[in-house]
Amino acid sequence: MKLDFVVATRLPAILLLRDGFSGEPIDDPTVTFQLDGVSCVPIHKGSGFYIFMDLLNTSPHRLDVTCSGFVDAQTRLTVISLPLVKPLVEFIVVLELGPSPAYSYPVGTTLLRGQVTSEGKPLADAEVFAAFCDRQGTWQWRKTQTYGTQRDSPYFGHYALALPPTAANAEVNLRFTKDGHASHFDRVAPVRSSTTIVGANLQSANA
Repeated sequence: MKLDFVVATRLPAILLLRDGFSGEPIDDPTVTFQLDGVSCVPIHKGSGFYIFMDLLNTSPHRLDVTCSGFVDAQTRLTVISLPLVKPLVEFIVVLELGPSPAYSYPVGTTLLRGQVTSEGKPLADAEVFAAFCDRQGTWQWRKTQTYGTQRDSPYFGHYALALPPTAANAEVNLRFTKDGHASHFDRVAPVRSSTTIVGANLQSANA
């Protein structure tokens, strides 16, 4: 009788972590990782590169990333097979972290900020969708979600949405949505290089 054995080989994986707003690499000391549900400390090479060593090649690996000022994110790591059968750059996993309401936007950014509530309580993970027409007559859109990672955070239920300068002084159509709630619509003309506050209260669909 022939028996087939699966040999588990330990191999590396490379992550490139980027700021989803600026596009710059993230080398923040507050960044933490959980690999397959277990805290881990990769080798930090600078310029946003993190190397994870000794990964089993028998299954994909889930990576959870947390960093101050950003929304928590999750990705899957690609194990690098050795010897290389294609350029190393093709094995690098690129992950962009979206800004949270605690993100330090550069001075002069055109922003929409606010809190979404339901029955007077902050509402986490509600989608905020903005659509607007630029000066060339082309429709654009941006979206984000209200913060919902830490319930005791002062940002719980808040959102921050950066808009391009072309959206300033134009009408921006807003839609606030979450499953189990009636959508809320609004319209605002944000001021260039300033912050405009727009909140919403979503009624429960069962109300």
